[in-house]
Order: sequence, then C-alpha cells, then structure tokens
Amino acid sequence: MICKRKIITHPNSLLRKRSLPVLQFDKNLESLVEEMEYLMISNNGVGLAAPQVGELSRLFIYKIDDNLQVVINPEIIEKVGSEVDVEGCLSVPGVFGPVERAFKVIVQAQNIYGDTIILNKEGYEARVIQHEFDHLNGDLFIDKAEYLETAEERAKKQKEKLEKD
Repeated sequence: MICKRKIITHPNSLLRKRSLPVLQFDKNLESLVEEMEYLMISNNGVGLAAPQVGELSRLFIYKIDDNLQVVINPEIIEKVGSEVDVEGCLSVPGVFGPVERAFKVIVQAQNIYGDTIILNKEGYEARVIQHEFDHLNGDLFIDKAEYLETAEERAKKQKEKLEKD
C-alpha cells in the first residue's frame, strides 16, 4: 500500500490540537481508516488516532485479537474503577510510563457507516480506548504518566527483576 500519510511524532503541534467531529461517512473516510490500519500494523501498534497521521478528526482505530475496531466521534459516557499500567505510543517512540486509567469504560460512538455503536470494555481494551480518546483532545500519555523511561531503561529493570526472582 502506498501511504500519503505518516505517523507524526512529539513535539509536532498537531498532536496538541483538539480534533473536530467527523461529518462525512464516505470513501475518503474509508481510505483514511485503511491507511491508518496499515500504518498501525506496520509500526507494531495496537491503536492509532487520526491526529497521529495529521488528520484532526475525531476518529481512532484499534486492533485486539485480529478484530479491527473503528471508533468515530466517541464520547466516554461512563468510567468505572482505576488501575495503573505502563503505556507507550507510536507518536512518542521509545518512551514508556505508568498511567492511571479507568478499568472499565462505556463509550458511545459511530462506526464507519455513521451508525451509533456502544462499546462496553474493560481492562486492556478500555485502556487502549482511553489512550486513543486522549489523542482526540490533544492529550498524550506523557502528560499523565507517573514517570517516563526509555525502552532500554525498562528492559534493564525487567532483567534485574527476573534475576532477583
């Protein structure tokens, strides 16, 4: 696939802008989603928001267990519980940090055809949704992380932990 877009990285100012609602559900939207899926998978990502490819549209995708979910114009209508886990981001390469997120979310959104969908997700999938939703508001995980570490620092910590056990 030939991509017109690429994943933009921090500190690109587009990542800090609030996205606008998607109003047209057409072939252009479908091609944007296809390109986003290609970029996400080819970069070993789990999720990708439109602002990460330079499109200020309220749209994100994610893929868990080979199921692609397209989420357009989302609103988080309920959050339940909380948990802390380590996150990374294709737009902040090589950096990781623990972020507190709701354990469960209920989201109202639209699918690629403009139909209303309700997502009731928990655990890892809820975390991915919240991470991608933040992108639509110009927020990055590094804003919420308790601390940040590089991939090398993280690997060293994990190795030391394994050696202790």
